Amino acid sequence: MCLVIKPKQKALVVKKDIKCFKIVSKTKKERLLCSFHPQGTLITPYREEVVVPGLTVTSKIEVNRRQCNTNIADIDVAIHSFTNKIVADKDCEWINDHWGDKFIAKVFECIIPKGAKYYIGQFDGYIAGGYASDTLIYPETIEIP
Repeated sequence: MCLVIKPKQKALVVKKDIKCFKIVSKTKKERLLCSFHPQGTLITPYREEVVVPGLTVTSKIEVNRRQCNTNIADIDVAIHSFTNKIVADKDCEWINDHWGDKFIAKVFECIIPKGAKYYIGQFDGYIAGGYASDTLIYPETIEIP
């Protein structure tokens, strides 16, 4: 899932904590789409990275300036989150419908903290917005049945 941005868009710096929405999944079996995790592990559904409740995670941000289409750029490497819970819920529903045999997903409110770098744009295939940031704080409690 890539965040599409304007080609000359620059990173912003968070002045006040930003509320965002992140999809977290709980594995139902060890073999997933691209990796192996013990059953019951909390992960991100697209990257399959392990999620630890309450943890502050960081990432570099890599902007891909497209050579063939100079009207857009995209960000594949970063921490992606949604600006809007309704859209996050729709994506979560799609994940559960299509990958429900591998894991169950749920949307959680997270924070992009003050001082973090971030971009705002649109995810491929979505009209609503998303963030690509270098820092994200997961909630202290992440419970998925």
